[in-house]
Amino acid sequence: MVYRRNKGSHMPAGFSAQVAGDYFELVEHKYGKLTTENLVKQAERDGQAGPVGMCFTWDEDEALHKLHLHEARLLINSVEVVIKDEDGKPAARVPAYVNIRDDKGGGEYLDINSIMKDPKLRARILARATRELEAWQRRYEEFEETREVLELWCKKHPHTYKTRAFEQLPPMKKGAAQMGHTAAARRRPVIAAG
Repeated sequence: MVYRRNKGSHMPAGFSAQVAGDYFELVEHKYGKLTTENLVKQAERDGQAGPVGMCFTWDEDEALHKLHLHEARLLINSVEVVIKDEDGKPAARVPAYVNIRDDKGGGEYLDINSIMKDPKLRARILARATRELEAWQRRYEEFEETREVLELWCKKHPHTYKTRAFEQLPPMKKGAAQMGHTAAARRRPVIAAG
């Protein structure tokens, strides 16, 4: 197969996506499946000079700090707030804090109330949501059912920005894979927020 970087790649500069893809195939063949556990196991066996060595942090103190940062992101992203309707009944669940990135690659987490009160921040979040939805569509555009999933989401959540974002999406590619009437295609998709 021919591999290339995706737009959100976290690979180091100068590292080849082809090398990564070939390595993933090696791991899959050797261990029977590609998992993060199997990838790390093989990368640790090959060491820092191995084919994917430059993609891992080998200094233990630095690696531990990166792990703590990752765990902090997971913790912050694990908390949501419940939005109530006019009758005081729960209407929606949304992240309590949202990561706002700056132009320099940094960022901070702001509480959802502050974001919703600031028109510029709100517009940035809605623009990001649209980009994420478009990226999701590109990722799954080979499947005809992608549009059906989006349509179901929009029907279930007509008040969300996802509805407006969906309306702006280009049509599915011609020749998209058609899963037709398989059991998987007949199942109703479940979309969980957050």
